[in-house]
Amino acid sequence: MDAKTIIFIVLAASVAAFFIPTPQEMQSHFKSGQDYYASRDYRRAIEQYDWIINAKSKLLEADSIRVALLGNELIVGVRTAAYYQKGNALRNLGKKPESVENYRIVESRTDSPRLSALAQLQIYEMFYADKDYHRAIEEANLLIQKHPFDDRVPRAWYDIGWAYRELGMMDSSNYAFQVLATTFPKHDLDARARYQLAQNYFDEKEWARSLAGFEDVIARYRPESFGATEWQNIELKAVKDQRLFEAQAGRDTDANTLELVAKSQVRVADVYRQQDRFDEAMEAYRKVIAAFALMPTLVEATYIKMAEYTTRIKGFDEGILVYRKAIDENFNNKPLQAKLQYKIAKTYQEEKSYLKAAQEYLFYAKAFGPQAEEIKFPLIQAYFLAISNYYSSRDYKNTLLIADSTLFLFPETEYATKIRMYKALASIGLGRYAQARELFTQVVADAPGSNEALLARTQIGKSYFDEKNYEKAVEALEAIVSDTQVKSEQSEVHYLLGLSHYGLGHHEKSIEHLALVDSTSPYYPFTFARVTRAMAAQQKYDDAAKFLDRAFRAAKRDSVDYSPFVRLARSELFTAQQKYDLAVVEFDSVIQDKRQTENTRVQALYGRGLLLFETTKYKEAAADLQACISSGVFQHVFPALIPQAKEKLAFSYLNLGKKKEGAQLLSELVAGAATDFEKSKYLGMLSEFQYRATDYPKSIETANQVFALPDKDEFSVVRSYVAMSNSYGNLQQHDKAIATLKEAGEKYPGNAYLEEVFYQLALIYYNNSDFKSSTDAFESHMLRFPKSKFKENAQYFYAFSLYHTGKADSSIQLLREFLTTYPASKRAADAQLQIGEAYFNTTRFEEAAKEYQILYKKFPQNENAALAMYNEGWCYYQLQQNKHMLETFGELVKKHPATRVAADAQFTMGDYYYNQKSYDSALVAYQDFVEIFPTDSRLEEAKLLIKDLSQVEAYRAYEAAMAFFDAKNWKIAVEELTKVMEKYPNTEIVYGCKSNIASSYEQLGERKKALAVFDEIIAEWKDVEAARTAVFFAEMHKRWIEAGK
Repeated sequence: MDAKTIIFIVLAASVAAFFIPTPQEMQSHFKSGQDYYASRDYRRAIEQYDWIINAKSKLLEADSIRVALLGNELIVGVRTAAYYQKGNALRNLGKKPESVENYRIVESRTDSPRLSALAQLQIYEMFYADKDYHRAIEEANLLIQKHPFDDRVPRAWYDIGWAYRELGMMDSSNYAFQVLATTFPKHDLDARARYQLAQNYFDEKEWARSLAGFEDVIARYRPESFGATEWQNIELKAVKDQRLFEAQAGRDTDANTLELVAKSQVRVADVYRQQDRFDEAMEAYRKVIAAFALMPTLVEATYIKMAEYTTRIKGFDEGILVYRKAIDENFNNKPLQAKLQYKIAKTYQEEKSYLKAAQEYLFYAKAFGPQAEEIKFPLIQAYFLAISNYYSSRDYKNTLLIADSTLFLFPETEYATKIRMYKALASIGLGRYAQARELFTQVVADAPGSNEALLARTQIGKSYFDEKNYEKAVEALEAIVSDTQVKSEQSEVHYLLGLSHYGLGHHEKSIEHLALVDSTSPYYPFTFARVTRAMAAQQKYDDAAKFLDRAFRAAKRDSVDYSPFVRLARSELFTAQQKYDLAVVEFDSVIQDKRQTENTRVQALYGRGLLLFETTKYKEAAADLQACISSGVFQHVFPALIPQAKEKLAFSYLNLGKKKEGAQLLSELVAGAATDFEKSKYLGMLSEFQYRATDYPKSIETANQVFALPDKDEFSVVRSYVAMSNSYGNLQQHDKAIATLKEAGEKYPGNAYLEEVFYQLALIYYNNSDFKSSTDAFESHMLRFPKSKFKENAQYFYAFSLYHTGKADSSIQLLREFLTTYPASKRAADAQLQIGEAYFNTTRFEEAAKEYQILYKKFPQNENAALAMYNEGWCYYQLQQNKHMLETFGELVKKHPATRVAADAQFTMGDYYYNQKSYDSALVAYQDFVEIFPTDSRLEEAKLLIKDLSQVEAYRAYEAAMAFFDAKNWKIAVEELTKVMEKYPNTEIVYGCKSNIASSYEQLGERKKALAVFDEIIAEWKDVEAARTAVFFAEMHKRWIEAGK
């Protein structure tokens, strides 16, 4: 209420001065009440209003004393004014029921209808404010009913519409807004009502009505009709409220009409967007930009909408192009260009395209320096974000370059310490550990006791760990733990100490430090796996299992569920125990848990991918590893794992016949190598890949590149020697192959990979079918390295070498020993198959059948299971046990329908029956083949056989039916010929069957039936060449019947 209420006292001529209370007292108390009200002393104000209300005076009863309210807008009786002001004071004190009571008294008085209406409005406003929308609607309707001509009626309708909207009663809300717009088209709330009606339709997804509603607002209140002042005011408001053009107009906003028109134009585009009408939406957004060019904030928001929508429909690059075009279109508006350039950089950053983000931030810094302060994005922030994004993209050289430039341009910047941190971290990324430690030391000196200093000291320890200088790492990290000045939480330090002690073989010490990692630390979830490894390294598998069981129970009770990380650790334990199926189950449980974050999911995918690769399930491994590499989270959080993921994916692709894709992955690693040492690792991978891809000259060339590098990884050098040796061997240059392996052995006699060199020598002979030499070489390898990690493969190939030299029985004996020693080997099924093959090829078919059975019963999911069953069937054929052969082939088709040999078995059954002249059975077998194997190359051949066999069987059945016809047994002839037609509907026999059925009816004197059948023959087959005789026959007999012959 207006605190400066003016009191008018009107005295009637007949009133004497001696009446009590006097007008002056009334004036004094009301003025005092208003003064207290203005100073927010509502309790004292109420005391003054109550004095007036409770005063006894004939003058007051007659409302002779009147006062002005609402800035002289209303002149009302003083008692009415006191009740009204008391209601306001009570409302401000939070005493809403008492406030409503006073407003109702005002509403019931007759001295001021307008104040009565205002009191009613205050009543429903209070209910609305309390979100008691039903009561608010009820009270607002009372205002409309009792005061139909008051100028607050439109507001009541508007508030009713919003109250219904808040209740979700959209039809009633729409009705209220429609009444307002229809009944009061000139009212100030008209535009808002029409806008909100359209917005209601928008929220209800009634796109056509919504579109019509927003266009109606635009048509009624065209942008060009507004004056310059209104445009300026709306833009000033937009600058203060950056969300002005993003949210819908609310009930209590002070949205003016121009703003609503602007929002309507945007909403028109939004409707098209919701309808997936891309071109129309973009055109509508462009209209916003053209029509409201004087509103830069709206233009900016619209460009952002256009870019985001384009990104969703057309892709990320097209979305960025929208921003670039916007910059070109607004050449004279540098601040807007600067904002849009910032948006481009930020968008790339949010999409984790860090390299492009860094480049765009740098472009902003170079192109929009003068506008940087105006748009509140200073140049130093742009440079700092460029550094940060270069680092996140692993472009460490540019990180250092821009960091140095930034420190030169802004030597006193508050970001200096953080920039030096990035320099140090980038140096680590480039393998410049000594340089990194110098920078970290400078950070410690510049900001002693700060968080940056602690991080720098920790990174110094970590740099030693990365160099595998575990003793130095322990020394640096222990210094932090023992520093009493360090008060902050040290979980990362303990975690790194745990890893460093593990590297030194101090497994118990490792466990001790890992146990000190706080459960709130981000490192805590990874301690489960690290502790498990330390225990497994000591072969304390039972202890590890118990530790994980306890951890799992505790993790489920914790406020943060760490059970997925326990499962990941358990998978490592199972892998260490070679329990691969159980390990996969643990990985699956994490991956399939939809509650997990992408971070946790990609860890499980990565682990499962490696395990699947090791168990030769390359297709599944490739899917997992590709998912990891494609994941932005994996790239950002686990960059150190990307090389191994790409390596395993490349070799998975190789095993799947995708050589080009695999080579591309490894070439990317080589091209992105930051140091010669790192490059040697990736070239070593590539050399082996090229060898396995049978590109032997390339493998030799790449290996020589490894040897030529000044700084190289020993393992990768030996790996390259082996790849080169194998390549020479496959090029039939055996002298060079052997010389290469000898050179490797001489240069690296203590290398753990050396035993593989000798193993590879035997393998070269084997792969070149020089089985006599491979037999001797494998035998020598097993004698020289009895505990070799290649012993399993060596024994396997040794057995095959014996077989190929004609020593089948010795081979079988060695393979049986292999299966006893390595029952879980990935080659176990192949070994079992070879035992069967050895018996089969030495004509011992009964023994072969038994060995094939062992394979598919013991390894039912192995790819050789179907082949073993197929070969077993042929054993029975050789043994002339054809029934067993057919049963075995049938079971093969049932169990392994997706295999090539299943198709062979099904086709063979058809051929067998055909050769036995069991045409019915042959027909069924070939029909089953067509149904089960529709993509087999023998499909057309099977269809031809089916056609031929069908004709044979159909003709036999036709002859049997015609025997009744020839015997003039017409009724039975009809029945039998009908059966033949139904059984063989796709053969030419049907023409004869149907013709003779008609003739049988004719002979039976049932001319109508005969005529109907002849009509069918003519209608259905008149254009069928094979049915020409049947049609001619039908036409002739039809004429006879119709002629009465």
